[in-house]
Amino acid sequence: MANADRNHRVVITGVGVVCPLAHDVESFWQGLMTGKSGVAKTTIFDASTFPTTFSAEVKDYDLSRFVSRPELHKNANRGSAFVLGAAVQACKQAVIDIETEQPSDGIDRTRMGIYLGAGEGSVDNDVFFDSLAQSWDDGARQMDWTKWAEIMFGRMRPMFELEQEPNMPVAHLAMLTGARGPVRSCLTACAASTQAVGEEAMLTW
Repeated sequence: MANADRNHRVVITGVGVVCPLAHDVESFWQGLMTGKSGVAKTTIFDASTFPTTFSAEVKDYDLSRFVSRPELHKNANRGSAFVLGAAVQACKQAVIDIETEQPSDGIDRTRMGIYLGAGEGSVDNDVFFDSLAQSWDDGARQMDWTKWAEIMFGRMRPMFELEQEPNMPVAHLAMLTGARGPVRSCLTACAASTQAVGEEAMLTW
């Protein structure tokens, strides 16, 4: 960025949000202004044996409220589903057609790119940790890795495992928008969103 022309600017034409506080920008903003909390009792898994039984989780999220063909994203994990919901909102504000083979917004899809800052999806915790517990040989005081592999390969879901990869959210966005230009993602923890904006701007300059 240091060598970039300072006359170039990044223009934000649409925003969207899916978070523990709300599933749309207006409700999110109202929640912030009124001091609403997104923290509540954990519901997406049994946290009764954990020291903390409350968390900031996205509640009651329904992807079909945002996309007309949710079956195309049936294997999307929660992270990818949240990205889709936020992107739909941003695209509507920016007047970008989505979910159509013949968009009328005048944007050449071969020159339309996506650069997403996103994290890696969660592992299949139920299968992963249950297989570890079942494969522990208490007599030998060690893991039976052959048994572990048998359990894992018998219970793992290939598409679910694939959806853990950090490139999958942006793949869903490309499907949603029809983008056929550069489609990239970066995974740099809390810096990912800033890096994505900066590097995408450098690509277009």
